[in-house]
Amino acid sequence: MEERRVRPKKFFYRSTLQWQNERKAILSSAGKPSLEVTPPPEFKGPDGFWTPEDLLVAAANSCFLMTFLAYAERDQIALAGYEGEAEGVLELVDRKMIVTQIKLIVRISLKSSSDIPRAEAVLKSSKENCIISNSVKSSIDVESQITVAH
Repeated sequence: MEERRVRPKKFFYRSTLQWQNERKAILSSAGKPSLEVTPPPEFKGPDGFWTPEDLLVAAANSCFLMTFLAYAERDQIALAGYEGEAEGVLELVDRKMIVTQIKLIVRISLKSSSDIPRAEAVLKSSKENCIISNSVKSSIDVESQITVAH
């Protein structure tokens, strides 16, 4: 009899922050490269560093890609390329600063035009099942563009 492995129902992701000086900290997670993080310049942070706002938008962008790749692989869609841009909108709402929207612009290149309908279905499934999209209050909108590589 084949033994079936049961996947855990909870996963844990940990990070640590160590304040460096002024408004700068080092973000770390075991076995991964560290990042210097600061507030954005509009909140008196220096230029040229990752900010929590950048990381939130980047998390949505990268999570959508990873979700799309998993579904595309499952459905055996022959990808030629993928590019994702993301823009988050931070604004004052009810006297609180919140990210009200994250817009993803996705450009997908396929090796065959016959994969377009399945790629469109995978985009829809990816939006519905992206962990980060499902975890934040903000609206996460996805714009997509699919092309066929020549």
